[in-house]
Amino acid sequence: MRQFYVIVEKGATVWHQLSWSHYKLLITLKDIDKINYYSMLASNNLYGVRKLQDVIRSTEYERLPEKTKLKLINKEEDKIEDFIKNPIIIRNTSNIEVNKEKVLQRLILEDIDEFMKELGNGFTYVGNEYKIKIGNKYNYIDILLFNIEFNCYVV
Repeated sequence: MRQFYVIVEKGATVWHQLSWSHYKLLITLKDIDKINYYSMLASNNLYGVRKLQDVIRSTEYERLPEKTKLKLINKEEDKIEDFIKNPIIIRNTSNIEVNKEKVLQRLILEDIDEFMKELGNGFTYVGNEYKIKIGNKYNYIDILLFNIEFNCYVV
């Protein structure tokens, strides 16, 4: 019970998302940063006790780079870089740089796997040039995705 008190006192408790079995597993860890990492991982990804145990056994925290560990300890956000490596920019008649929509779509579709990784968990690719009917007219969605977490389409 004392170890549980030490964990909750030093770290933010997520009691409404983790069970006592989760905490019994986390108490065995000695480093408060490890405890915070694994509790955050379990609550964000809705891990059950067995899944959390497997993740701890795989020593995921120990394999993180030191730079990432420092960011986690200091609660810094990662800066996400643009996923388009070489956007094609065209000039229109008024000399304003414009990203052409079709070129952007093509660049995304060329490397759809990397694009989906950049979006994060919960997205699935439905299709491109997806045909929908609005009234009497057919329209085409450039890229259609589905988000499992929010149970909605992303256009």
